Amino acid sequence: MGSNKSTDIIEWDERYAIGIDEIDRQHQYLFELTALFSDQILNHARGATIDDILATLKNYAAQHFELEETYFKDHPEADFHRQIHHAFLLQLEAYEEQYSDSPAELNSEILRFLRHWLITHISETDKRFLST
Repeated sequence: MGSNKSTDIIEWDERYAIGIDEIDRQHQYLFELTALFSDQILNHARGATIDDILATLKNYAAQHFELEETYFKDHPEADFHRQIHHAFLLQLEAYEEQYSDSPAELNSEILRFLRHWLITHISETDKRFLST
């Protein structure tokens, strides 16, 4: 997948809604943070630094996961879902640690990771867990 403005833009769409307003609002904010990250690296936007965005994204995702996990705590595959969330947070921590050494090389990789993870996790995993 090439990196250009049209393919790197990530926007919330109602097809990602799982039907729980609180969770959907939080998912929308995760999309906004990812779009902010994209804007920062693609357009050299002013404002928050990429480090700040990654930290905010990681912290907000951790809070979001806690809430989300209360909704599926009795699901038979709850532990599996928690492991997925944990792996996401570990990957963001790894990116944060690596970022100071080679930020330019990581920008596209991080953006691809965030886009893919958000879309597939919400569309597939969250919908399966939270809409049942």
